[in-house]
Amino acid sequence: MLEDRTVVHIFPSWLKQSLRLPDEATKYTGRIVAATGKVEFDSAASFDSYPETFINLTQLQLMP
Repeated sequence: MLEDRTVVHIFPSWLKQSLRLPDEATKYTGRIVAATGKVEFDSAASFDSYPETFINLTQLQLMP
């Protein structure tokens, strides 16, 4: 989630690779991270037809 409360998924939500391991979720919850990848906006490809912003992630790291 961005500072303006915009939700940005890691990979499109309908892809299996978007699912995060529980340990990873715990590690990053409430923390500031740097996500490196390509930000994309998909206006119609998800199953529920709602627009979605996501990152095709190449790297995710905690910020100090």
